[in-house]
Order: sequence, then structure tokens, then C-alpha cells
Amino acid sequence: MERIIKFRVFDKISKQMYNWSQIASISLVDFEREHYELMQFSGLYDKNKNTIYEGDILQFGNKNITQVTFENGCFSVYNEPLGWDFDSEEVPILSSNKYCEIIGNIYENPELLIEVK
Repeated sequence: MERIIKFRVFDKISKQMYNWSQIASISLVDFEREHYELMQFSGLYDKNKNTIYEGDILQFGNKNITQVTFENGCFSVYNEPLGWDFDSEEVPILSSNKYCEIIGNIYENPELLIEVK
């Protein structure tokens, strides 16, 4: 199986997301690390075949919403909603990505996470 490595970048100043092919348009001269958030592709796709990146907000079923993180060497979500209560423990998303849908990301749609708290 081929491993695909790609990134996207969120520009905090212009509030714009740059995908893999647009990253080269960011001038290295103007690049100030604190103005950008770099996110890596997880290698996984949601149920609609959209690429899942860290920072994406996923919805499982009709109501369960959570954020993709990269910690301890793996992409994970908290409280993976598949009918079990994980008591806020981190779990891998590999087994459940076919049940999820990307509904936004933490930079452009942070209100999606606030609504579920």
C-alpha cells in the first residue's frame, strides 16, 4: 500500500486555507511560521472520499461531532462515537472513517466544536 504524504496550510492573517498544490504560492520570504498552521493528511478518507487532515471536524451519524488530532504518533479523535463510551480517551480513527463525514475544520469552523460542549 502506498503512503501518501501531503499537507495543507491555514493562513491566520488572510483566514485562507491553502491545499497541497497551493502551498508553493506562499512566498518563503513572507513566510512567518506564527502566521500559519500546517496540517498533515491522515491517509484516510471520509465516507464521501474527502481527504481527512488533522484539524478537521468530523461528524459520525447525525450528531456526534469531534476533532481529528495527531498525538503519540497517530491520528485520532476523542470520544469516537460508535455506540461505546470511551470516557474522553483518545482512540484511532482507522476503523471508523467509513462512518464519518468532514463538516469543517478547527480554523474556519471552530463554532462546530463549541456547539457540542
